[in-house]
Amino acid sequence: MSIPIGGSRSALTACLISLATMLAPAPLRADIAVFKMDIGLPNTVALMVRGQFNGNEILRFKSAIAEIEPGKRIIAVLDSPGGNVVQGEALGRFFYDARIPTLVLAGSVCASACTYAFFGGRSPMTGDPLRILASGAKLGFHSFSAVGLPERAYTKTELENLSRESQQLVYRNLLHLMHVKAPLAVMKLNTGTKSEQMNFITDGEALDYGIAVLNRQTGKLVLPDNIEKRTRKAQP
Repeated sequence: MSIPIGGSRSALTACLISLATMLAPAPLRADIAVFKMDIGLPNTVALMVRGQFNGNEILRFKSAIAEIEPGKRIIAVLDSPGGNVVQGEALGRFFYDARIPTLVLAGSVCASACTYAFFGGRSPMTGDPLRILASGAKLGFHSFSAVGLPERAYTKTELENLSRESQQLVYRNLLHLMHVKAPLAVMKLNTGTKSEQMNFITDGEALDYGIAVLNRQTGKLVLPDNIEKRTRKAQP
């Protein structure tokens, strides 16, 4: 389903489109920054989460939320190369539980741990998932990486422990995707690449993973709902 900008649609849709076309992303910073952005629409506040996830992002975001009137809508705008997976998951769960939609602007990147936060996006009105990727934005995934391991020979026990930790990480990822009602097919995006390589998906592929796409050329917000229903009906 496509939503034209000029149509008489919900305030939230207008807000998301306005935000994506008005704001220009700035270069990433080493430390995370959470700040409010005025987008000129009533009853709505956009919070930009920009930079590397280093360990206290959920506290910073909740601190910013605490300064906003409870009746106002909130949109989380993400611009991060990733970082601490635990913080990415925590942000995603909070976005989902608090019904906060997520958006990645054109020219911005949401990769690695940032995708855990992105998939937590949810509509404040319907409660349905609402994660928006503007055309020209980048959403990237990669395989599990064991960081900080020295290059040496490992014992059988050590290798078994590493294997167990990897399995636990995959299981935790699965639980997170289930909590935020994300398609479990998202897990395959983290496979098939080396840990140091990034798998960026296209706009068309994003729709297959329950992600809405803002087409900046046509000015339409393309929702994945009808595409998913049609695909389901076509299956034998």
